[in-house]
Amino acid sequence: MRDRQLLRDKKVTSFVNGLLPSSFENQSQDILTHCHYGGIDSTSGLAYVLVASSSNDTTLSSSSFKGESASARIRIWKQDVVSLSEELLPSDEAPVVEFTHPQGASFVQQQQQQQQQQQQQDLVGSLPLVAFSASSVVGTGTSRGHHHVYYSHTQKGVHAYSGMSLYWSSPNGCVCYWNNISESGRDCDAFTVLSLDEHEVATFVSCCDSTTMGSASVLVGTSKKRVFHVWKNNTRPLELESRLLLSDDFKERGVELQSSRQGLLGGLYSKLFTPGKLKGNASAEEEDDLRSRSRSRTHSRNRSHRRGSPEEDNGSDNDNDDEKQMGNVIIGIFHFVASAKLFSPVKRAKHTHPNRNDTHVYICMVAKDGTLDVWSVTFDTYKGHYVGKHVQSVSCFTKLVLNSCDKLMGATALNVDIDIQSESASISLLIKASVLHDEMMHVNDGYYILHFPINVDTGCVDADGGSSVWLSRYSHDAVNSTWNPIVCAGLVTAMEEVDDEASTVVYSILQPKRAEGHHPVTVSVAKFSGRGVNSVVDIDMPIDVVPRVISGAVQHDCATDGCNLVCTTGCVVNVKATFPSTIQTRDVKQALASSSRKEASQEMVEVVSSHLYSAFQTHERTGDAQYELPMSPRVKDKILSPYSKRLDPLLPPSITNAERETLSLAVIAVSAQLVDEPSHGKDVINALDIISDKVQMHQRFILYLIHAGIYKRLNFNGKLTLRDHGEMMYAIGGFLNSWNVILEAQSQKLILHEALDTDNDDHSDELSLIGKALQGIEEKVTQFPANILKFQRQVLPIGQQKISAWMLFILLKIYCEALQNGMIFRSEHSEKLYDISIEECRSMYHDHGSSSWLSCENSLACIHHSLTTLSLVMHQNGGAARSLKEMRDAMGEIVENFSAYILNGYSDIRPAIRNEERYDAAKTLSFDLLRVFCSCESAFQMSLDHAYFSGIVELCHDKKKYGQYDPDYDLTSLISDQCQQFSFLRDSLDYKTGLNFSKYVFRWYTDKSLFGTVLELGKLCPNELSEYIEEDERLAHLRWIQQVNVGHFVEAASDLMSLKPDGIAAYHDDAKHQSLEDQQLVLSLAKLAAIASDETSVKARCILSTVQDNLILHSVQQTLAEMIDTYDLCERTLDAKSLMDVSLDLAKSVSSIDDQIKACLAGLSVAKVMDGSKPVDHNVILPSAKVWAVSIDSDIQLWHDMVRSWSFLSDKDKISNLERTTFFNVAYQYYSNPEVRSRDEVGFLPVQNEVLRLLGIEHDSSLSNLLQEAVRFCSVPIA
Repeated sequence: MRDRQLLRDKKVTSFVNGLLPSSFENQSQDILTHCHYGGIDSTSGLAYVLVASSSNDTTLSSSSFKGESASARIRIWKQDVVSLSEELLPSDEAPVVEFTHPQGASFVQQQQQQQQQQQQQDLVGSLPLVAFSASSVVGTGTSRGHHHVYYSHTQKGVHAYSGMSLYWSSPNGCVCYWNNISESGRDCDAFTVLSLDEHEVATFVSCCDSTTMGSASVLVGTSKKRVFHVWKNNTRPLELESRLLLSDDFKERGVELQSSRQGLLGGLYSKLFTPGKLKGNASAEEEDDLRSRSRSRTHSRNRSHRRGSPEEDNGSDNDNDDEKQMGNVIIGIFHFVASAKLFSPVKRAKHTHPNRNDTHVYICMVAKDGTLDVWSVTFDTYKGHYVGKHVQSVSCFTKLVLNSCDKLMGATALNVDIDIQSESASISLLIKASVLHDEMMHVNDGYYILHFPINVDTGCVDADGGSSVWLSRYSHDAVNSTWNPIVCAGLVTAMEEVDDEASTVVYSILQPKRAEGHHPVTVSVAKFSGRGVNSVVDIDMPIDVVPRVISGAVQHDCATDGCNLVCTTGCVVNVKATFPSTIQTRDVKQALASSSRKEASQEMVEVVSSHLYSAFQTHERTGDAQYELPMSPRVKDKILSPYSKRLDPLLPPSITNAERETLSLAVIAVSAQLVDEPSHGKDVINALDIISDKVQMHQRFILYLIHAGIYKRLNFNGKLTLRDHGEMMYAIGGFLNSWNVILEAQSQKLILHEALDTDNDDHSDELSLIGKALQGIEEKVTQFPANILKFQRQVLPIGQQKISAWMLFILLKIYCEALQNGMIFRSEHSEKLYDISIEECRSMYHDHGSSSWLSCENSLACIHHSLTTLSLVMHQNGGAARSLKEMRDAMGEIVENFSAYILNGYSDIRPAIRNEERYDAAKTLSFDLLRVFCSCESAFQMSLDHAYFSGIVELCHDKKKYGQYDPDYDLTSLISDQCQQFSFLRDSLDYKTGLNFSKYVFRWYTDKSLFGTVLELGKLCPNELSEYIEEDERLAHLRWIQQVNVGHFVEAASDLMSLKPDGIAAYHDDAKHQSLEDQQLVLSLAKLAAIASDETSVKARCILSTVQDNLILHSVQQTLAEMIDTYDLCERTLDAKSLMDVSLDLAKSVSSIDDQIKACLAGLSVAKVMDGSKPVDHNVILPSAKVWAVSIDSDIQLWHDMVRSWSFLSDKDKISNLERTTFFNVAYQYYSNPEVRSRDEVGFLPVQNEVLRLLGIEHDSSLSNLLQEAVRFCSVPIA
């Protein structure tokens, strides 16, 4: 057997590390299957099996036991355990030796009683009544002058069995002793009959070490919680002695152990035995007489011990109480010394006399009622025997950890093991407990493991440090089955160190009582750490190699720190569980979408998944549950599917009690394991057969979940992942089927498409490349997207210069058909099998934070890779592109499907976790290819479905541009606030711009400078346009129009006033043209807007005032521009100060009096604006004063002349002289305005003194009076 590995993963390793002797296969294979129990002695490496049979037992027809009336035989061999060797050979180092117990009827009677009582656990069936020890005289036995030398037929046998002796007790207390086991078939050398009470049986035998309690001695426990010490009398080598060592009577009444012999051979020996041999064919009457006499002595001694008991007068009827008898059954006896190095049963020590006064031994015994008693045993040199003193008693069941609402109703200890070799000594128990759940609603039975540390200094058990774990693998029905319950085949305690932390690991081997071949042997491994973090791993052994384990034939493996199991197939199997660090990680791939949900720990998920996998595999092996697919409620509303039906009564309680999230993740893990593991179908010969077999397995698993009541408890993510597994298998099947069609077409020289019919029809290299890349694609179903992505990158690398149209078409075709096959599976099975509505899928995706396998990163990358490769080929515009264009129909279907798959994949992902950049890139890529290979309708529908704004606007604009009006492509219906059909567009945002659909349309047309279209479409959604027009500076010059459209006239006037020169220029085709008239027009529009608004508002009045002032300034600038011929004064708009400077310069420089008048009047108009916009400051010369001063200064000499002759002139002459001056003409025109007369803002009179100061004539009263009189001639009253 070269393939030794059975199991290997991150938590368990199992391999075959030994084979039983070949004689088991050749002669007595049935012995292994029907043996009573067995064991492996860790000290010597000897293994054994015990078989008890009656005359009517036909199960052992091929064994050497056939024909015996009632016999019990033991077969012993030297078992080789090889952990490192590459080759395993049967353990034939020594021949198998066989011995017969004289009290075989006792074993058979015990078995029959248990079958009649239908007890789930044997009293003695799984507990050892066999012990090996060192012989007192190695290899020889002497009696009555006869000398016997026991050698085997080979030297190997001598070496294997040399120095080993055998103790073997029957249930009725007959302890037989073989001083040397080298010779097969010998009768025992000595025996003794224990002084047992009525209904008391021996239940446990434990060997004592020669350094503690004498050479070649054993302890025998009974069903009444008593322990006998049996030893070989060294002074008389062929005589056994026994005495009652420990009993509850001694503990309760404080009775000192009396020195009395029990089961001494004495005269009985001379009657029944010859030296070294039982008396030949002793009669049944003689054996009964022997038992009765031993019994009478026992009864008398027991009565003396119970003297003074309150129950004395009532007789001994209470001894017949079955429940009490079951509770007092000893299931384990262990002895050790209190020191740092405890007694190890694997030690071999020299034989010493038992009468030692320096030996202090502790004995720990455990009974079925969960009582753990520790006794101190010392040798009393005065009395000449060992005496015991009770040290501690612990009720183990009180340390069982239950939920707050649970109550322990009863418990039974089934098996016990102790670890006294490591520094952290401990004892572990496997118990069956009945627990009342849910506030007195129901009682469930289950298996638990209890663990207690041992104080190595005092020998006492640390009761307060006890802890427990529930073996959730086993249901109430499995534990309490009357026909085939789950029973314990052994318990092994080991030590594990992880991250410098020592933990105790307990291996419990549990299996069905009957070997019906369906339920596997399960090794439940519990870890007890010092920090209180306990874990359980359940390991189902392969049923072909480990159909059953011989009860009791388990041992600790020192090499691996695991355990070894002796199987009925003749294999010795090692099992080693490894627990990871206590720092657990979360299952990121199956992480829960909502933080409000209860998180499921990775450890619990692994436990439930292992139990579910085992339950399904067991169900598969039974093959007795045939059922049809239930009708989903979604198919017919009035028909309910039987999701509540419980088909499997042995369903592990860990599954039924698991939280919804934990159960869902566990189901996902099991489904993934089933679809990824190798197919074991008989008819599997190719990849398609493998996929077909996996599909059938997957569907059977779903049906099992439904009928076991599990499927109804799954969350949406669990159901969706199960559907994904089915879809991926169908996709792989479609992939392989399409590839086979391609291969068949090539083999028959068929042409796939006329466009691909070229001169080079040899595609063998390409076929070989694709076929090699596809190998093994059916093996790991859950890795299908990743494998396809790897396949594509290998066959079609991005950037490849030359890609044949044939190869590209083939790859796109088979992948597209694979995805189509998966979608066909979805449409046919989503509701019927998985109970998932296709119509409600997307909303459920977003609600639960889940998405299908087509939305995973690898699937999207696969499709994106395919479309990108096709796009690059089309942009190269080579021969391949031309060939593909000729295949418009075929390629159009592929592109349309790929586009739908990738865009729906992104759309199914919740927006909060979706990669919007890749989603947008996929839209662009799909749209471009759809426009090449498909109709506009396909591209437009894709754009609508996935809110691809660019595609929508582009197609609508093209339709309108070419005069092809189609109401479906009318942007007015898409953008209108009143149209609810496309409201989803308004709720969507463009990834690149962050704009909603309406604003994106405005931006698209703004980019093309189609401002009129923007304003026209904006009428349908005025609020959206108002917001956008404020955001886009390119539309700043149109803001006032939108304000007018919405009736915001003040805002329109304000926007007009804030227009910049380049905004005004935007109204012309020539952006560089900026006319003064345009500016005046804008101001005029602003004035109209302000007038149209509520003129009583402060803002409106301010705007009107500002507009009026600007209109005055523009009028002045236009007037001044007519007077200048050297440069264009209207190239730019001048402010008031600049205009004032120009007016003064012109008034001083022009020679014509008319031009001087125009310049001064312009200056006064500017001064009016300037003086009105600033507060009066007497320290600053007002602009109006400067204008009047310039008008006077231009004719100053004339004014001086008129002062000298003024009094001699008539009024007519005075006016005639004044008309020749600039000042008088400016004043006349200024004061001619009726408004000025009522409100003189920039007239001469208010600034008269300032003007005279400017001219330096402030002291010339004559000229001052003359100027005032000149103003009077302008019809201005002088105060």
